[in-house]
Amino acid sequence: MVGEAMMDESTMIITDFQSKNPPDPGIASYIEILGNASVEKLRNSEPYGLDTLYGTWRYDGSTDKWYLYEAGDPANAILFEWSYLDTASIAHKAEILIDSLTFYEDSMPTDLWAGVYSDDELLAWLKLEAAYLSLDEINEVSFVYEIVDVIQVGIAMTSDVAIDTSFTGTVSLWTENLTNDYRVDFEVTANNDEPEEIVLSDSDGWKMDIDISDEGNTEIIDSVEYERREVSGEITKNGNHAADIGGYVLLDPEDDGIYSSDITIVFPDGTEGNLEDYLAMGNIPELP
Repeated sequence: MVGEAMMDESTMIITDFQSKNPPDPGIASYIEILGNASVEKLRNSEPYGLDTLYGTWRYDGSTDKWYLYEAGDPANAILFEWSYLDTASIAHKAEILIDSLTFYEDSMPTDLWAGVYSDDELLAWLKLEAAYLSLDEINEVSFVYEIVDVIQVGIAMTSDVAIDTSFTGTVSLWTENLTNDYRVDFEVTANNDEPEEIVLSDSDGWKMDIDISDEGNTEIIDSVEYERREVSGEITKNGNHAADIGGYVLLDPEDDGIYSSDITIVFPDGTEGNLEDYLAMGNIPELP
């Protein structure tokens, strides 16, 4: 099974799993691959504590219930097994394994791996890693999700303080198309929620490095004060200069974000273009 078929089947299995009311809604949220997984739900799950879920669970369609078939096997892991029908009404063995579980202070997960299987073939997996300042403060987290041999996406955040407070640190995102070996990386360095450096690069050798000044002047638009920060940077290809970047961003003090921006690319021949015209999700296009 390859490509789009693998992606479609893994999605069908996850959807089918969620429709069968698995034992713990916290677990269901974690398996919701790109949804709103909740650490707090895992920590406070009802009616089961997480350790009581360890073992192999099987679904009984006649009663529409899950049963703990073999407690403690696999050890410190949770395996869900059931039969599902594909679009051609052919039955398959479906499995979701939640493994590599470790915890901070025996409460909050620091490691978690989950895989989706069809007829013993791994279709998709995710891995979560986290570090904590205290039980209520997380300051490092990474999340990677892959449709096997098709696509991988990930995000990593490292902060000097708890992530849910003022953010000072680095956020890295990436996406990799495993079928054609193409990857895009995006990294933002911030101080007190304000971006200082933005780096966008790809596996073809393009790199865009943008610096944002840490001090600015006040600019008033429609009686609202915004802070203007100057922007500078460079675009390179395989380490060679391709273009300069200059302009500014206006920061909204009420929304703690960028209100507007005017950033220009200046090419070696003196021609100019707006940065937004050269950016597309997952792509750094060829420049003149």
